[in-house]
Amino acid sequence: MDMFGIYRILVVVLITLSVEAELDLGSINCTATASDCPSNNTCRAYCKDYCGRNDINIWGTGIYPYFSALCKSAAHDLRISFGNTSERIISFKKVENRDVFYGSNRMRINSGSYTFAPANISSYRFFSPYISESILDIASVHWKHLYGEEEDHVQECITTTKYPNIKFNTYSKKNYSSKLVAIETIIVGDVTLTKAKWTEQKNLPSAKTKLNAGFQCIPNNYTLSIITSLAFRKDAHFFPSKQTLTVNLNETVALSMLENDPHEEHTTVWKKDSRRLKYIIPQSVSHDSITLSNVEVGYSGIYSLEYKDYDITKRGYVRLIVRACPKGKYGTFCDKNCSQCMNGGICHDIQGNCICPPGFNGPTCENACAPGFFGQKCNMKCTLGSEVGNQACKGALICLPDPYGCSCAAGFYGIFCDKICQPGTYGAGCSETRNCHCIDGKNCNPFSGVCDGECKSNWYGKHCDETPINISEISFESISPFAVNLTWEESSQSSRTVKYYVITFQQIGWIHLCNFSFDETLNQKNTTETCIVLDDLEPYAIYKINVSAMMLISSKDEYFKNNTRSGIVLKTSAAIPPPPMYFHAYLKTAFSLYLVWASPFPPGGLLDYYKISYVDEKNNSFTDIIISNTMEQCSNQSSVLCYVMRNLLPNQRYEIQLMAFNKNVSRGSEAVSITVETTPTDPINDFKVSIVNRHNSEVTIQILPGNEYIEIYSAFLIVVNEVDSKHLHHNLSYFIHSESSCSRIPSETNTYIAAKIFRIPESGMQLIVGNNSCLNGYYNQPLKNGKKYRIGIIALAEFCQEKLYSAILFTNETVSINFVQASHSEPLSISLGFLLPLIIIISIMVVLLYLKKFKKMKASIMKKRFISKKDSESDFAVCNEALNEMDIIETESICEDLSNPIPVKELSEFVKHNVKNNKIKKEFASLPRGQIYPCSAAKMNNNKFKNRYGNILPYDHSRVYLNTEDESSYIHANFIDGYKKSNKYIATQGPMSNTISDFWLMIWNEKVTKIIMITNLVENGKCKCEKYWTDEEASYDNLKLSLRNVQYFADFVIRTFSISKSHKNREIKQFHFTSWPDHGIPLNTTPFINFLKKMHAYNSDCNAPIIVHCSAGIGRTGAVILFENSLEMGIHEDYVDLLGHLCNMRKQRMNIVENYDQYVFVYHALVEALCVENTCIVSRDFLGEYPNLIIPDGVSGTTITEKQFQVIVKHFYFIY
Repeated sequence: MDMFGIYRILVVVLITLSVEAELDLGSINCTATASDCPSNNTCRAYCKDYCGRNDINIWGTGIYPYFSALCKSAAHDLRISFGNTSERIISFKKVENRDVFYGSNRMRINSGSYTFAPANISSYRFFSPYISESILDIASVHWKHLYGEEEDHVQECITTTKYPNIKFNTYSKKNYSSKLVAIETIIVGDVTLTKAKWTEQKNLPSAKTKLNAGFQCIPNNYTLSIITSLAFRKDAHFFPSKQTLTVNLNETVALSMLENDPHEEHTTVWKKDSRRLKYIIPQSVSHDSITLSNVEVGYSGIYSLEYKDYDITKRGYVRLIVRACPKGKYGTFCDKNCSQCMNGGICHDIQGNCICPPGFNGPTCENACAPGFFGQKCNMKCTLGSEVGNQACKGALICLPDPYGCSCAAGFYGIFCDKICQPGTYGAGCSETRNCHCIDGKNCNPFSGVCDGECKSNWYGKHCDETPINISEISFESISPFAVNLTWEESSQSSRTVKYYVITFQQIGWIHLCNFSFDETLNQKNTTETCIVLDDLEPYAIYKINVSAMMLISSKDEYFKNNTRSGIVLKTSAAIPPPPMYFHAYLKTAFSLYLVWASPFPPGGLLDYYKISYVDEKNNSFTDIIISNTMEQCSNQSSVLCYVMRNLLPNQRYEIQLMAFNKNVSRGSEAVSITVETTPTDPINDFKVSIVNRHNSEVTIQILPGNEYIEIYSAFLIVVNEVDSKHLHHNLSYFIHSESSCSRIPSETNTYIAAKIFRIPESGMQLIVGNNSCLNGYYNQPLKNGKKYRIGIIALAEFCQEKLYSAILFTNETVSINFVQASHSEPLSISLGFLLPLIIIISIMVVLLYLKKFKKMKASIMKKRFISKKDSESDFAVCNEALNEMDIIETESICEDLSNPIPVKELSEFVKHNVKNNKIKKEFASLPRGQIYPCSAAKMNNNKFKNRYGNILPYDHSRVYLNTEDESSYIHANFIDGYKKSNKYIATQGPMSNTISDFWLMIWNEKVTKIIMITNLVENGKCKCEKYWTDEEASYDNLKLSLRNVQYFADFVIRTFSISKSHKNREIKQFHFTSWPDHGIPLNTTPFINFLKKMHAYNSDCNAPIIVHCSAGIGRTGAVILFENSLEMGIHEDYVDLLGHLCNMRKQRMNIVENYDQYVFVYHALVEALCVENTCIVSRDFLGEYPNLIIPDGVSGTTITEKQFQVIVKHFYFIY
């Protein structure tokens, strides 16, 4: 390179250095200006402390005239802190000449406006970095920001760091009209509230008074966290549409006012910071609005509108904030990109972080606080100490550090901040709009902008505004009755990448059912392919299937699911049915076998026929019997069926097999087998009846079951026969076929039925014959004086639409009735003289009517054997209706195979896996359902009105008998066995208005001391249970009841009653669980368990039964009893057997534990009760116990709380 080239490079370097090098002016005092900085030079200087507080004048904003004091201008331009206490370096440079400089109030420093038109004045701007300080978590809450003439207004400055040195001042420093009259500081936790009360000064000279609308909250030593609030008279002539407006550099903004008190005869005047718009030239001006173009930072300020020369105290105000950078930019040179602030947040023009509006937080203001809360941690609230709710911030103006300004709280808008957001708007000041596609046409939450419930179908995302991706038609191919192959295609119009597909499928019915109650839990499988095999399906079932695409919606690997269709519905094919259930011989005679079974359920197809095969061992012969299925296709549960095998040989063993067959399926079910022997002779009536006492016209008999007693009888008839009767068989045929209406008219026949009873305890019972009462439809008439009687019993069994009667078994001895009748007065004799003939005539008429009614009915009674009322037209019948009258099957074969003992240590894993694979659901479905024993008493005409539901009735053999003085012993209640204790519980319906007295009589008779109530009186608008107690003393027949005490808990109520009769007093505790929802089951099991613990804590007579009731007395009632029985078994045996317990319970009460949800709820409750230790701590002990919970142990280094959390993760995997 030649010398000239080197010289040229040196010249360029020197010129560059001369232009870019800073001229160091050294330390300067507070009055120094830019005059000493040469043109085209960047200068550096050191400002002394306190210059920002000096009263030296400055002019302009952002760009300052050369004679404006440097250090104070630097503080005004946010290059050095207002309260700096040491020297700070500033860097500045002269720029283009200007003729207008815009003054403003920035962070407690006022600058003036100046014009030099038409002359141009040299100016300078700063290039040193903005001050670097964090923005505090701070807010100003202004109450009565629109105040009355005689009212004070209150400004609360709230911080989450303890800054007791909070100052308050007015926006305008001189000649202000407002006065600070009180300051109070309150500290609650990590929140500090400093409260200032402002009052408006009176009688100030208007010429020297600058009216205040700005009120500042100033944290000590923080510049960027100063807050300016806005407050003025509520009778002002003008109101702004918004209290503050924030715009970006060089944008156009329109400031407008609404006339609150119009005076059209006066012209209007706009002012900025109490001075006319002398230097800012609006683009357009109207009566109540102005438009400003290409705004600069110096345009910032408080603008006011007033009527010229008319009551300036009623100005309207609005504050304009101009960010120092264009939209989306921040930093010293506005060269950095802002984050995308959400929900109305504003990017800070210096720091770049989002200033979140009140009610939102997060880096981009993406999170909504609870209504009434705000701040960076959502822990500030309106009016400390008040209740937090949707209305907590109503009427409050909340202001934040610039450039946010002021707004109403989230959910409110209006000049008074007292109106709830209109539909489609939300957030602070209701400034945000969003079209949420919420379910049921609901609007977005006015506070958070999200849907309170689920999204409308095919809409997703946090705000339900994400649209779905379409997928082509879904098709399927059946592989087997248990599996289908599903295929689909991804739409070519998809705008997002599908990460994987979610296939949800749900059984919505059986093909053979008309109605189907199904679990709402969806089964789910995922795949990245466009096809999948769904297996483990139920045969002959209906499924609804959805295919959804999972798409990435954010950089945080957050996905959302789009349902592509409303779903397809498919049906699986039929399969081999399961084997029939509960196959057994209900009754055995010498020549017949009465067989009973339940149809397989679910059948896996349409049941076509059954095949009975049996082998005669003596003759080695094999016989098949085909029995067509006569059930209706639409069957919602397993049906009980029966068949009579006739013409068999006495004392012969038969091996019998039963199979079920579905239509269009070649193979039958697995065979179920039983081996049965016919009896040598037909069964005999071997009851023992004896006379134990006699008194006047009454005889007390003792009835004892014999050694051959079998529990197949549905009822017992007590027969009275005069010894001289010669026509026993004729009379017997008559009374077997008649049932009295209990008219209390004495029978004129020699043999009659005195009573009907449904249950004879194994220990026997006594009965009074001739006590002039009615018992289950028969008149127990007084025995006649001077007559001899034999008293007998007939046993009745019913099967396959047949009624079978035993022969009459009479007492071995006769009883003579001889007693002296009391004399009667003459008037009575006269009366009887008239009445007796009438009574005799009526009795003869009744007898004649009965004889005429049953004239055509025939019956023969075979002594010492059962007889049939009539031959069945078919030996096979669907026995649902017939078995409605069948009593006390009580054969062990019904539940002998239904048992599933589970070790307690394996219980949690068992429930976890078998809920998911539906095995517990199948377990529940295997239980006997429907009416399997007679409910004769409940169906009697005089008892029907005592049943809440016509299809839920108590079984005769386990029902509770009332000891009443009248003829009715019926109440809708059953005894239920407990764990190794008979009749531990009474399961009953919720009392009705006409059964309250019976309910309390049952409590008295059975000596009950505990009542468990698992229903509310009214649920979902329907009466579920009558209130059977009063708040004051009440009488029910001969019982007096009074409420002594009531204890209220979060999930239950305990009431203490005193009940008395004949000077005997007892205490009754009612444990009322109130948190069982109208539909479904409780959200978690803990309140339920705590409730029962409280019940057990009450000591009472352990021999008395516990009454449990809900509304119907089967669902929630059964869940309580099943849980209690299983819990006791788990404690004593380390095993639980819900299946076995519930099967035995259903033998005592129809359909107890009504649905699968209740059944699996008991499983989950047992997991918590048996597998998880009690971690409850009394609140008063918590502070003392907590330090022990967070100390790691010396072995594993794990704290108690961490171990407890691991237990939660292990066991509490389910969510209701």
